[in-house]
Amino acid sequence: MWQNKLKELQEENRLLKKEVALLKGRSSPEENTLLATQTDWSQFKNLCDHLQLPLTILSDFEGSGIEYCNIAWLKITGYSLHEIHLINPVFLVHPDHKKIVTDKIKQRLDGDHQDYSYQIQIRTKHVGFKWVNLTTS
Repeated sequence: MWQNKLKELQEENRLLKKEVALLKGRSSPEENTLLATQTDWSQFKNLCDHLQLPLTILSDFEGSGIEYCNIAWLKITGYSLHEIHLINPVFLVHPDHKKIVTDKIKQRLDGDHQDYSYQIQIRTKHVGFKWVNLTTS
């Protein structure tokens, strides 16, 4: 089910990129860059906010690196948007699964851009831990 949603998102992203390319022909290079960035992020966020598939984007894994998460992710974790942006992502990973997660992140940072999918437990605000399927890309 989530694979179908991912394909829909990829197609939507492809179409959005085409629209941005058309818009770029109507403005200066500086305006193009700003417009594309604002348009891409706004449309991405608009599309992803209400997906039933939980989605989170990490900017780093050391500090408070949760750059974006959608409503489904907030529902699973039980944290508010404000709280989730203050949390170190490592805090959310069950101690038994931290090694696999940090190993995969190190591989990614070392240039391995292979997609991974595995199950881990994450810490929630009220229930303890929940199993989730984690997919990186």
